[in-house]
Amino acid sequence: MVSPYAAVESVQRGREIVQTGDLRKIRERIGISATVQAHMIGVQPVQLHAWEKGRSSPSPRSAIKVAHWYTDAEAALEREDHPFEDLIHVSRASQYLGMSYATVLDWCGRRLLRCSDLGPLGVFVPRDEVKHLSKTGLGGGDE
Repeated sequence: MVSPYAAVESVQRGREIVQTGDLRKIRERIGISATVQAHMIGVQPVQLHAWEKGRSSPSPRSAIKVAHWYTDAEAALEREDHPFEDLIHVSRASQYLGMSYATVLDWCGRRLLRCSDLGPLGVFVPRDEVKHLSKTGLGGGDE
């Protein structure tokens, strides 16, 4: 069970992460949309947008989700051995390749693409592989 003090700290930390723009910064760093990030955290995209515009503040429950996701995301970034500039999130890869998200994940599972599961940040593909596939025309449809 989480102590009340720890819960209060998590609420404060989550709200601080939103207010300082750190949540947006990590999203921009890893190259995902606000919608994808909201779903990763477990909140509605409209909530995330309102928080970032300063129209509202996360509820205690949402602030705790933000704090936990952000902490886990930072840890995943520290563990990753590839420069992040060399990776692209599966959601973006699917757009560039003209394939569904599910198809790209299937390709990861069948090892047709090298993929890295970074836990709370999602699954990433080397940017050079996405560029190569898009140039060769292997993307562009759900097989």
